[in-house]
Amino acid sequence: MQPLVIYFNEQCLRKISEDIHWETSIQKLCSVIDDFFKLRTDAKIAIPAGQWQVDCGGLHFYERLKSSYPNKDKYLRLLPKIKTLTKSDVQLLHEVYWNEESAHGLTLAEAIQSWAVSLFLDDTVWTQPSVTAQRYELDESSGNLNGPTPSAIRHLSDTSHAQHWATEIRDWGAIVAQSCVLDKIKGLSVVMYQGPKEHNPPHVHLLDKQSGNSLAKYRIDVFERPKGPPTWDAEMKVWVTRYREQLLKSWARCQQGGLPFEIEN
Repeated sequence: MQPLVIYFNEQCLRKISEDIHWETSIQKLCSVIDDFFKLRTDAKIAIPAGQWQVDCGGLHFYERLKSSYPNKDKYLRLLPKIKTLTKSDVQLLHEVYWNEESAHGLTLAEAIQSWAVSLFLDDTVWTQPSVTAQRYELDESSGNLNGPTPSAIRHLSDTSHAQHWATEIRDWGAIVAQSCVLDKIKGLSVVMYQGPKEHNPPHVHLLDKQSGNSLAKYRIDVFERPKGPPTWDAEMKVWVTRYREQLLKSWARCQQGGLPFEIEN
């Protein structure tokens, strides 16, 4: 599964009315970020260069963000997940404009079908789970931008948006398996079933070749064999240990009624 990057939408910090309630807006943004990272612990947030220092009612953006987290440790844990970007970091053959201005965060989010994240501002487009902007294609021969064509960009600015996009966020960068079969161990199928048939703790089954019945069951959060003989313990311990992180992500998806992800070597 590819690590997911979402992009801060610098447009939401431009031309903001002075009477915005900054504390409320930033607190909502912190809640959105927290909900997002519950869905994807491997993710990062990219912020276009210069936006950390944008004035937000007398304080820099990063100072507003820091003051809105309930404790210092939580803010410090967030910092390694944030990276800054300049336009030279990514070379693209298109550009997204919003309100007739080049929108770096929206461009990068649209390029990889990721998400833009914004402040929730009443009576603006930034309250919606999708934002329509204008996409221009670069003509390499002339250097001109051709277009525009409308482009809908996935968007996060409210806690409801993370729920709206939950399946897509979990699945981004991974391939969903075509069946419950994840792998073969000594010719036996290793399977992970969908909920609500299966319940915690997270586990997989080894199936008999002929009957399809479960020969053994293995926990994946901690290696353990709740069912079956020890015949395959050595091979399964190596397999579970190697793929544990992937298997736990698949388990979360299966508990929502979906198929697991394909195993990535």
